[in-house]
Parts: sequence; structure tokens; C-alpha cells
Amino acid sequence: MSKSKRYIPQLVSLGLLFSITPSYCGQAFIQSPTMLPPAVHTYTQQIQSEPSAANYSRRAEILRRLGLRKEAVDDLNQSLNLEPKNVSTRVLRGRVYFEDGMYPEAVQNLDAAIDLDPKFLGSYELRSRAYLGMKDYGKALADANTILGLNPKSGVGFLLRGAAYVGLKKYSDAIDDCTSAINADNTLDKAYYWRAEAYQRSGDFQKSVDDYLQAIRLQPEYRPAMIGLAWSYYKLGKDDEALKACSEGIKFRDANDLLAVNMYEGERATDSDDMPDPAYNLGMQIEEDLKNCISIFDDILKDKPGNPEAARDRGIAYMHLGKYTEALKDFETANKGLPALPDDFSGLGSEADYRSAVPLYKQGNQDLANGDFASAIKNYQAALKLYPQYGRCWHNLAIACSNLGDNFSAELCSIHSVSYRPDDWKLWHTLGAALYSEYKQDKGDPKKLAAAARALQQALELKPDTEEDKNDVRHLLASVKSYERSLTPIINFQITTMPVN
Repeated sequence: MSKSKRYIPQLVSLGLLFSITPSYCGQAFIQSPTMLPPAVHTYTQQIQSEPSAANYSRRAEILRRLGLRKEAVDDLNQSLNLEPKNVSTRVLRGRVYFEDGMYPEAVQNLDAAIDLDPKFLGSYELRSRAYLGMKDYGKALADANTILGLNPKSGVGFLLRGAAYVGLKKYSDAIDDCTSAINADNTLDKAYYWRAEAYQRSGDFQKSVDDYLQAIRLQPEYRPAMIGLAWSYYKLGKDDEALKACSEGIKFRDANDLLAVNMYEGERATDSDDMPDPAYNLGMQIEEDLKNCISIFDDILKDKPGNPEAARDRGIAYMHLGKYTEALKDFETANKGLPALPDDFSGLGSEADYRSAVPLYKQGNQDLANGDFASAIKNYQAALKLYPQYGRCWHNLAIACSNLGDNFSAELCSIHSVSYRPDDWKLWHTLGAALYSEYKQDKGDPKKLAAAARALQQALELKPDTEEDKNDVRHLLASVKSYERSLTPIINFQITTMPVN
């Protein structure tokens, strides 16, 4: 989308209350052999007794849905060594590459599958999607035409051709094809999405709103549709609706969803045959959504300079992208003029809601001190449900999550804590610790280490209370920088910062 696609939160705070639950703590360890579904172990045993192409392919499919792409490709390579002309295996390997955003590799595998079986529709459908990802709309269109030549009533064929027409800026043709796709199958959420895109780009914002809403009704967590909806609302002059739609679009549903900001882990798999199937590279999509949401906030803030909700939400989006300097400016703008009260009422929301949240916050602190982290989390969540702007409560929730091994949620909570209290060095200290711990837990994006260092430097600039506090921050910062230089694993790291009373 040329107008700048999208992401954010204000209602994000409320969304997180339901995503950071004890049941999610530890889900990030999905690659641990003991936590893989029994089906993986079953096929592993079958492979040991009978290393057939079929068994390798079946295990690869489960690994793919778990997001373990490298392991899935290894199994598919073994399968193809045994059966080089197996079309479905080549398509599956192309799918794994497609979901990882490796479109040329996906196309290469699908080319081979088509050479083996020129009439298999699945190969053309996936290759067309890969060409869309590469922005090679002409080739995407050609594959869609091939699909419709083989099956003139294919809803997916019309959908893919409509998406290609959007890329080629042939919006009238795109609307016609997406309408044909909907007529063929009115459950195709992406047909409504692409028709909404065509309406939006041709300036018919009300019709685009209607189609985005229908896409979301069919797929309630359709993030790009929510952000497209936000843009159309904004173009219609409905800023409040735009903010709400954008906030919905960037909620993180669980720790795995948060992890996808930096690396795609697929959908949470089950042992059932109908387990969720990743539709696209979620990590790449979320990053694009974040950037597009920032663009929407840029426009809203041009209209309403200093709007605290838009500034804070843009700051949170910046934080998720690792842009801490920009985020800090936004947090300071959002908090400008708000009373800095010692009892931690942020000046946002209702003071009565804040007062009602305090007892739950204090009970959470007592649970935390007693080492009952699950109960602490429940009480902090209950407090935040009453008063989502409770910065120190977000901070202590981060520490409780970290103690249960859920460093992804700890990072997210820490980001919210500093968004409401950017003047508190302890909160930045905890954020730096969470980022550091998270990186070492999953060995993911090295940018996490740089972000941890920036957070700790911010803690030092805010002047810790005592020389001992300052030395604690300096020690952790030195460890981060040393780790960043050597990337030598340091095991059993845990957040050691203190809760805020």
C-alpha cells in the first residue's frame, strides 16, 4: 500500500491482559524435544524402523506447522533423496520456503513440481502467492490465469488474479475478480481483503471499510485487514475509529505472537490432523504492520499534535522495532503535562480506577515476595484490567513472568511500563534485562542485544538511586556488550532487578 501500510496499541494494554497468562509461560521452549507433540516422536520411531519417504514427509509437515523450518527441510531433503519425483514433497518444500519468506527458493521448488505434474493446481496457487511476495505481479497473474484455465470456477484463482491486479494498479479488474472469488466462496476472507485494498487505492474508502470489516468477521485476528481498516477510517476523517482499529491490529495474542516480531515460529501446533496452518511469514507481516501503523500515527499526530494516546502507541510500535530514541521522545510527549505523583497515578484514565487497582497491585507484590509468581501474575493482571496505565504494575508483572521463564511477555510488559513511566530508571533496567535474557533464551535476533544496551544506557542517564544501583546497571551493561562482541553463551541468566513497591 503506497499510502503507508500499518500497526500499534492503546487498547493494546487491555489486549495484553489476556495474552500474558501463566498458561503461556514457557511456551517459547517449543523446540525442546520433551515439548514436541507426540506425533513427532511417533514418526521419529517409524523412521528409525522404516526410513521411508512417506514417514520423512509426514514428520516434516508437523515440524513445518511448529515453525521448525530447518528441521522440516532436512526431512524433506531425505524424502526427496528416496523419491526424487514426488510432486507433493516438492510442493511442501516450496511451502516451507514460502512461509519463511524465501520466495525464490519456493519458486524453484514449485517449478520442479510443475515440470513433474503440469496440472496440479496447488503448485500454481503457491507459486502465484510467492510471486506476489516478490512483487512480480505479471508472473503472479500468469499463474492465476493458468489456475482458471484448469478450473474456471476456482475461487482461489480469481482471488490470486485479483491480488495481482491490485499490484498492477488495475483496480477495476481487481474488484471484479475478487467479487467473482466471493461469489465462488463467500468464506474467502482474503478476497474481501484484496477487494478492500482495491477500493481503498481507488479512493472508495467507505466500501473498503465494509470489506475490511467482513474480512475481520471471517478471520478475527486478520492483522493487515485491521490496519487497512484503520487507514480507511482515517481517510474518512474518523480518527477515533482509526486509533481503535490500529490498536486491535497490533495486539499480541501470546508469547509466540510476540516472538514473531523478530522470528517466525509458525502457529502453535496440536496433535490433531486439522491443526492450524500458517498462512504467511508472520514475523515479516508483523514488522510490516508495525511500520504501517507508525505511518498512520504520523498522520494523526499531524492533525492532532501531542495527542497522548497516539504518541504513546507510536512509541510502543517504535520499541518493538528497536527504535528506542524515537520511542522515548514519544513517551515524553505522551506524558508531558501529566502529574508526576509519588503514588504512581499516571494522570491518564480514572483516578477511581487507579485507587481500586492499588490493593490488587499490593497483593501481587506480596505474592511476588513470597515466590508465588503465578498468583502475582493473576493479581497484577486484575489490577491492570481496572487501570491499564499502571506503569509500575506492568514492571512487576514483567518480573513475575521472567521468573516463570516467559521472557517474551516480560519484554512486552517492560515496554508498557516505560511507556507510562519513562522517568523511572528501574523500569528501563528491567527492560534491558528482559531483552538480554530473551535473546539468550532463543538465540534469535542480535538486535535484541543492541536494544538491551540502549535500555540500560537510558537507565544510567536517569541516575539510579545509589552507587550500588548504578554499579548493578553498569555490570549488566558490560555483560551485554561483552556477550554482543563474543556471542559466547552465558547460561542460567535471570532478571535480578527489584520490584517497585
